[in-house]
Amino acid sequence: MVMRVIFVGYHNKPHMAPLDSGTKTGKLIDRVINKLPDNIEIVKTNILDTEEPVSPNKIYKYASEWYWTHLPVSDDIIVLLGNITQIIHKNNVKQIGEIIRTAHPASKRSHKDMDEYVFKVSNKIKKLINPDKTNN
Repeated sequence: MVMRVIFVGYHNKPHMAPLDSGTKTGKLIDRVINKLPDNIEIVKTNILDTEEPVSPNKIYKYASEWYWTHLPVSDDIIVLLGNITQIIHKNNVKQIGEIIRTAHPASKRSHKDMDEYVFKVSNKIKKLINPDKTNN
């Protein structure tokens, strides 16, 4: 079985795939992905698989759909992007796999902050992939 790294954003942008490379967030996540080993599966998702606003009473429905669509296993690394995604995941999804909670990429404005974000997030992931090795 191939290890998966599942990136989880908040919601879909109109007519775009989750964490689409055409968005600022998607571009930054692509930079993180480019720092990871080739022998892992990368999955880009949104916890709310919709372009429409979601009422609080429907959040569980979407979070449950996310879980059943992706079926995380203990070997998976789940990267939760931003506080809202982290709260929804914690309160509505069975906690399986290694969880990395990080700031939303769009919160990084300067090139220096974006570079540090890529470095920190990719190293957190690599340390979970190879816990006995130091990753620089």
